Amino acid sequence: MATENTKIDNEINERGYFWWSDQQVPEGAFAPSEGVHGLLTISRNGRVTLDLDGVLSGDPWAVFEQGETTKRNISGILKSDSRKVLLCNPWRNGGEIKSAGISHEKFAAEYCLVSRDKLPDINGMKSFYGMEIDLSSFQDWFGLGSIVVENTRTSTKVKYKSKKDLSYQIRDGRIEIKFGLARSGDGFSRSKEISLRETASIFCKLKFNSLKSFADEFQKLEDLFLILSGFETWFLWPNIFFNKNSSATKLYFQRRERTSEKVSLHQFWLRFPEISGQFQEILDAWREKREKFGPGLYMYLGTRRGLKSYVENNFANMAIGLEALHRASGINQANQNVQKKIDRIISEVTLSKDKRWLSKILKAEPSLKERMIDLFGTLPLPIPQEKLKEFSKGCANYRNDLSHFGTSRDQLPYNEFILILEKMSRALGVLYHFKILQEIRVPNHLLERIFNEGFQSFVLQMYLWEAGLLVEDPREAVKARAEEGRKKAEEALKKAAASANEK
Repeated sequence: MATENTKIDNEINERGYFWWSDQQVPEGAFAPSEGVHGLLTISRNGRVTLDLDGVLSGDPWAVFEQGETTKRNISGILKSDSRKVLLCNPWRNGGEIKSAGISHEKFAAEYCLVSRDKLPDINGMKSFYGMEIDLSSFQDWFGLGSIVVENTRTSTKVKYKSKKDLSYQIRDGRIEIKFGLARSGDGFSRSKEISLRETASIFCKLKFNSLKSFADEFQKLEDLFLILSGFETWFLWPNIFFNKNSSATKLYFQRRERTSEKVSLHQFWLRFPEISGQFQEILDAWREKREKFGPGLYMYLGTRRGLKSYVENNFANMAIGLEALHRASGINQANQNVQKKIDRIISEVTLSKDKRWLSKILKAEPSLKERMIDLFGTLPLPIPQEKLKEFSKGCANYRNDLSHFGTSRDQLPYNEFILILEKMSRALGVLYHFKILQEIRVPNHLLERIFNEGFQSFVLQMYLWEAGLLVEDPREAVKARAEEGRKKAEEALKKAAASANEK
């Protein structure tokens, strides 16, 4: 809730009254008398800080214990609207000692819970009920649009047919997609003004045993939606539930800040209606492959989380990630020529123990070029094999240049080298993204549609063409379609004119 004290770049910036959460609240009171007033700030990226007007610890010298974690959580109530807060896993974050003034201390916290209702002290709590995430920014992705407005000469009618909620049973619980209708107005049957908005949310009923488990699951789902939609956005802060009957409690925690803009149709790779029939399978595969591939997924996601980075960093990270993905996928096709050489060398050794030792040392690992050909060769994209080999060889050479020389071994001017790396990185990112979609079981025919007909198809094709992976310049295809459309329009006009003359 925004107040006169709330800054635009903060989620919360409000004054309140705070105390240790294990202190008893007297009957009939809203807080113990031993509390301290202060300012609670939660930034847009979830950083939680508390600047008190006094000393909560009782000992002003505790101010010098900078960075020390406390074993007690901090409860509070906000001045503006009486919302209850709980700062979890707090640590000391500075302050001042004054002999002729007010000593005060500061805290920061890993998590902060905010609710309209009284919050329990969660220390020792072993299980939670569930988590709900508002997906308002993904309205177009879900294909919402069930509100129908009918205007007549004397009235306006609004009809809404609700979508059916969807439920998916996964290995460790259940995930539901819920649809609804949000109404804003004065709450009376007759209103001067009213607005209606379709809503979508995800409810997770999983084995949550800590606030960290909520944050981890939140990140997994946010990453999945990034991969499926192809757009870098972020979810709104999640609501968690302590039990089946508890009210929603907002959970804040520090995360990387991304854009919060609403996703529009032209930015999508895929839309939910296209994969709704496979969503159960995709959910299962995503959770399985995150554990199996680890850095093979994270290294790519690290280039897509709204962080500004140098071209060299992104390129090197994707190369490392692809090597990890290839190893974890079990496609370990050794270079046969290298393996023959290793076998010949080992055969020349006479002692058995030396042979065993040398066998462990000498491994015919596939090169980055071979790994990329293995991974990308199965994608249903119109990339000739020779062009894929040439691109993969170029990526391997540039990765080696960065690793061993820090720049191009051919001594290209830095600006020229970076432009080449930028083109290679964009194409590599496209192929990497498609490979992840394929691994989480998005059907090949949908991957073909994304590349050939999707909202982002021209951009994706241009990235691959600029890196030398496609035969035809996508711009020529656009020109050809435009020319074909022009000819059809001319023919239609001629027919219409001829028909008019006959009449």
